[in-house]
Amino acid sequence: MRKIRENEGALEDRDAWLELMMDEYGERLTKLAYNYVKEWKLAEDIVQDVFIWCYKNYETRVEIKSFKSWIYRLVINKSRWLWRSRRGRCQ
Repeated sequence: MRKIRENEGALEDRDAWLELMMDEYGERLTKLAYNYVKEWKLAEDIVQDVFIWCYKNYETRVEIKSFKSWIYRLVINKSRWLWRSRRGRCQ
């Protein structure tokens, strides 16, 4: 029973951390993604995917020196990848 309580506390910390990061970076990351894909809905989906990935890989944040640089790079890479894949289909 004790392990369940510890995990619940960690999950609450994870949820609080994610909410804080979404409030802090969500709008700016969406604008960044939009600069690549030129569609707001797609930009929002990219940022959502990145935040979901961050949530699932919450433990890796300890190894990251600059979260801001890291998450910006994730959004840029995902945006560029999606832009390239969509461009290839149109040709």
